[in-house]
Amino acid sequence: MTSSSKLPALPSPESLKLAQHIRLNQDRLRRLVRASGAAQELSRTQEAVLSLLDRQGSLTTADLAKRENLRPQSMGTVVADLLGLGFVVKSPHPTDRRRELVSLTPAGQAEVTRISLIRDQDLAVLFDARFARQDRALIRKALELLDALAEDARE
Repeated sequence: MTSSSKLPALPSPESLKLAQHIRLNQDRLRRLVRASGAAQELSRTQEAVLSLLDRQGSLTTADLAKRENLRPQSMGTVVADLLGLGFVVKSPHPTDRRRELVSLTPAGQAEVTRISLIRDQDLAVLFDARFARQDRALIRKALELLDALAEDARE
């Protein structure tokens, strides 16, 4: 499955239902985990910016705005709030003196780690409360299959 030419033109009805079900539950799980209150002091946008900087490294405010589908002025406010919290810093852009790069501080990195850990723990508690060991093994197997699919799609 390394080439799009190997993919069928239309998915089977069964695969389409599976894809819809996975996407719907992914959204539900994301909302459930976000409701855990791990980042109550941060807005969703602030949290998204921290996560993006964690994954992508330093970015300009304009790049952050583009990736989060916000106006640059709105992203400027988000970045200013994160600066005030000590979670990000600005530094001169290496090739364009008119621009600045926004980067995570150690406190920002620690916040990303803290939020992820709390959310992982909250979801794990829900798994333990809801699923027997055999059910968790089935979920683990399904995730292995999805991981393989995602890896194939990257190639």
